[in-house]
Amino acid sequence: MTGRVFTLDQPVRFEDVDAAGIMYYPRTVAMLARVVEEWFAGPLGCDYNELHLERRLGIPTATLEIAFRAPGRLGQVLTWALVVTELRSSAFLLRYEVTAPDGTLHLEARQRLVCASLDGIAKVAIPPDIRARMADYLEGPETVIV
Repeated sequence: MTGRVFTLDQPVRFEDVDAAGIMYYPRTVAMLARVVEEWFAGPLGCDYNELHLERRLGIPTATLEIAFRAPGRLGQVLTWALVVTELRSSAFLLRYEVTAPDGTLHLEARQRLVCASLDGIAKVAIPPDIRARMADYLEGPETVIV
């Protein structure tokens, strides 16, 4: 990953993986959601309480692609790294790399999220303050800003 990267360490718990090291798909998606929630609460300066209850905005997933590269092991602490690869007026594309403590790539994912009003579920522009902070995480020259 190039550019500024947001990372979150998350332990693999019994509820996340089977004995063969295969991550349960719904738990993987929940862990991705936790990374985004922590990114918003931390560097983006807008926790979900503010985003949902005060600003009346949501960021539902429009598309999600996950490629599992290596098994996860119970008790491992995986590092979830996030960058923005595309930033549009009302949508953004995130790329994730998840690595084990020894540097092994565990999984890769791409997720497109859309900023939407919770009052009518309509697509709206990403607020300028949040969008400006997201831009800090844009990755490399192939990045699209619209």
